[in-house]
Amino acid sequence: MINKAICPNCGAEGTVGRYCEFCGTKIPFPKEKPTTSGKSKEHKPRIVRFSTTKDEAIELFLSYLYGKKVSFENIKIINISTYSIPFIAYNVYYEYYWTGENEDGIPDNGTLKGEKKIIIPSYDDSIQKLPSFDSYSIFRDSDLYIKESIEGKYETDFDVNISKCEETPNEIWNRLGKEQFSSSIRSMNPWYDESVISKLQDDGVPITIPFYVIHFNLDRKENYFYVDGLGKDRTLSNIRTHKLKTLEERVAHYKNFEKYLKQEDFGLTENQKEKLLKMYYPSSAIGVLEKKKENFEKKKEEKKEEEIKTKSMEKSCLTILLVVACFIIAVIGLIQYSNHAKQVELEEYNAEMAEKHVRDSIEHEKAMQQQKEERKKRNYRPSAPTPSFSDVEVIGLTNGVKQIRLAEEYENTIYGFDKQGFLISVKYTNYNTSVINGFYTIKQGKLITRDGKEVEYNKVSANEDIISCDNYTLCNVTYDSKNRIVKIKDEYDTRKFVYDEGNNAHKERDKYMGGTEAEEKMSIPIFDIIGHSIHIPQNWEDKITSSDEKGRPTEIVYDGTLSKETIKIAYW
Repeated sequence: MINKAICPNCGAEGTVGRYCEFCGTKIPFPKEKPTTSGKSKEHKPRIVRFSTTKDEAIELFLSYLYGKKVSFENIKIINISTYSIPFIAYNVYYEYYWTGENEDGIPDNGTLKGEKKIIIPSYDDSIQKLPSFDSYSIFRDSDLYIKESIEGKYETDFDVNISKCEETPNEIWNRLGKEQFSSSIRSMNPWYDESVISKLQDDGVPITIPFYVIHFNLDRKENYFYVDGLGKDRTLSNIRTHKLKTLEERVAHYKNFEKYLKQEDFGLTENQKEKLLKMYYPSSAIGVLEKKKENFEKKKEEKKEEEIKTKSMEKSCLTILLVVACFIIAVIGLIQYSNHAKQVELEEYNAEMAEKHVRDSIEHEKAMQQQKEERKKRNYRPSAPTPSFSDVEVIGLTNGVKQIRLAEEYENTIYGFDKQGFLISVKYTNYNTSVINGFYTIKQGKLITRDGKEVEYNKVSANEDIISCDNYTLCNVTYDSKNRIVKIKDEYDTRKFVYDEGNNAHKERDKYMGGTEAEEKMSIPIFDIIGHSIHIPQNWEDKITSSDEKGRPTEIVYDGTLSKETIKIAYW
């Protein structure tokens, strides 16, 4: 159902979640008071005690490293310390308005309400700055920490005791917890409205949580690994590695890890080391690898024998054909001797048929071989080339952008980016003639799905792909030497793109008097395939209407084709 509400700016009636047709202000969902007693609850301070040992913490750390593709000889543990960190546990009421589609593809919306717990750090970072703890929070396991804690005084038997901050629980919530909680709630549904209404149900529960903090170097860079008192693996390190994909990689990784455990003294027992080594079943993996090599060599020999047999059969067939041809020629000669002119004609005919038979046999063999090669080509599905720069850089912005939204009266388009600046999703809604919704997922410049259907990239040449869906060709895409899209050609049109010195993409258009020139707007080229591109003007610095506290633009307004266009930008 469509919810009506009053615009907070001009007082006109409009639709919740849409923009007012009179003043352009977004109409929020009406705030409802939570059904609680209204009385704030006060709680006594609580403390979580260690239920895991230092050896178990080290074991968790090593198992974490074992799952990463790292060189163990470049890892050095500096120290292992116990930390006492103060937190506040909040019980929060929330509600937010969502829009989406039902199973039949018809637009739908509604309101989600409920209560959840979230634990937020409350330490004084002016006294001691903790590595990576400024954004640390506990959301999913909050009930477990409350259950395992006891009422008691603040303990001091730790290597490091972090003091509580002087802020009130409500001030801590407004500074850290409110935005983290809203982000967690919004992640439950991709079709969320930006506004999440949240309200504290009590004053919060002061709770102290102990941590093992493992300080280590990887490739001479500092890293930290956290294990809390309940043995929860809370990794707050900056390790970024690839997964172990092949069997060969896993076996080599196992041998490297085995050597590392023998050289370094972690105080672990032999049983603990053996437990870690058996985590990926390496002995069976090695056996499978050897069997794989054996089968490969066997198939190689069988293929060689099959090729020899095939060549021998081809020679035999050719010999038989030649013998038959000679026999036919001899018969024709005898007939010609007795029947003169008619026999000469018959000889020529039979000789021609014999040669045709030989040619057809050879052509048949060539055709069969060509079919095999074509089948191999059809089964080859390489991925689209990875661009040498991020998608957000293509439209003239720096990495760190989380979302770009085009907000118009009849159209609403949202780009979602990861922290590296690559586009990962596109959501659009068109209200011009009828409500049209669409959702796309993108990975490093490659369109993955289109309305839930798989999109295939088929290689044509070193710098050209054919993009198809359900055996229907969408377009041809051409890349330059830097893996940038320079041309998109479909059944109806051809679009070309040029790049400036900053790698910003401009669509090339025809001049009025001949020739070509670059558009004054920048866009991501891949969206000429789906037809819902957001354009950003080249000199966008002169069109900024609002910025955040760091000076980054949050709104850009410029003259569009028919009216003013507003670009809203959010950051990680």
